[in-house]
Amino acid sequence: MLVSEPTSIQNNKIQSVSVLIPTHNRDWLLKKTLDSLAQVEMPANLNLEVIVTANACTDNTLNLLIEYQKTFPYTLKFFDEIQPGANIARNRCLQESQGEILAIVDDDVQFDKGWLVGLVEAFENFSVDIVGGRILLWWEAVKPPKWLNHQLEILLSAYDLGSQVIQVDLPGPIAANLAFRRHVYEQLGLMHTGIQNKNNKINRGDEVEYLYRAKKADFKAIYVPKALVHHWVSPNKLSSNFFKIAGLGFGNSRIYLQDKLTIFIFLKSLLGFSYLAFRYGLATLLTQNSKNKSAYLQNLYTCMVGVGGLQGTLDRLFAKTM
Repeated sequence: MLVSEPTSIQNNKIQSVSVLIPTHNRDWLLKKTLDSLAQVEMPANLNLEVIVTANACTDNTLNLLIEYQKTFPYTLKFFDEIQPGANIARNRCLQESQGEILAIVDDDVQFDKGWLVGLVEAFENFSVDIVGGRILLWWEAVKPPKWLNHQLEILLSAYDLGSQVIQVDLPGPIAANLAFRRHVYEQLGLMHTGIQNKNNKINRGDEVEYLYRAKKADFKAIYVPKALVHHWVSPNKLSSNFFKIAGLGFGNSRIYLQDKLTIFIFLKSLLGFSYLAFRYGLATLLTQNSKNKSAYLQNLYTCMVGVGGLQGTLDRLFAKTM
């Protein structure tokens, strides 16, 4: 739904923004991200702090941050978090933040010069709690394949709803470019950390539970195209193995988002995920050797969502009964 024309909201001048960046063993990508962030246009009289959590890093990330802290044009804080997990790192960033607006981004994005202006304008001009910025794919390391379609772009973390500000339902936005007012964090608290486990090597959708809580709390969200970042595409994300593991992780995480595995949730999950695994497993076999690779990858991903969900359901059941 299109959002009405922005109107000035009294006493809604944004004074401070915290940019929160979790990172794990990708110092060379983090460098690109920080370099692009240093070049964004700065709204007048805005206090900007950048908080990076080095999450179980064993590469040169901490040394890089020590050097960047000396010359970075804005306040740069960093913390060493030894416990692995994307939401664990995000939580550390949240706990250390001071800004009115808390903007979570990935460590492999290229900021458009107008990103910060677009973000601040959205919160100043619209009575909303959450902003999802536009995410286009960053084809630096590899060229986009001919088989790539819109649905597969979404699985690569694209979030592109067009060129107009629109109202979106939660949990719509994704954490590669997600911002919210401080009162959202103060009411919801920290992010869920129960998703990461041995069967969820790619922690797909670990911010989703937070946005579901935001929806239950009746927080409002909009999509803002001017708050644009480009998300780096790794060559290995164009392989069938990536879509397989991503599907497993997403299905598995749906179960671990549940606080309790009740009988109703168990039966619903068992039936629903079995249906996905069987139907799209058959579709995967039928399209495996076809020329329609996009259909094959979409079927493979959806099949593995079912397999991952079944795996998570049974794992939680046996853990509960042991």
